[in-house]
Amino acid sequence: MTPAATGPRTPAALFDLRTVWPRSTNRILKQIASAIGPDIDISQQLSVPSLATDIDDPRVKRVERLVQSLTGESQKPRAATFFTDGAILREAFDLAPTVLLGPGEPFLAHQTDEWCSVDRIEAACAMYKLIIEDWQRAA
Repeated sequence: MTPAATGPRTPAALFDLRTVWPRSTNRILKQIASAIGPDIDISQQLSVPSLATDIDDPRVKRVERLVQSLTGESQKPRAATFFTDGAILREAFDLAPTVLLGPGEPFLAHQTDEWCSVDRIEAACAMYKLIIEDWQRAA
């Protein structure tokens, strides 16, 4: 006797796609659909814009230099594959250049056991203060 199937009647798969510019979720979904054929339905549950800022923008370069002056380290802008409110806020603020600059480790962000040392938080506060004061002088 063959045991009854214990799985779902309709197989399903859920993918968490986190794209960075210039890739788009729609393009990736089209590629997946093309690969698996027309007999399988694909639906998108949520789509949020990626955050892309011109790394050569003078304001971004200024932040880069200010951070380096405080830390002694060169931090080159790079892509990140996590969601940030910055993507939504950037659109609300007329596509202003946006820099993600925080005290924590990106791989710990928004995790159940996320943590950050007090020293890193204090250093971040000093960076924010330096940036704000610089922008006030420039205004």
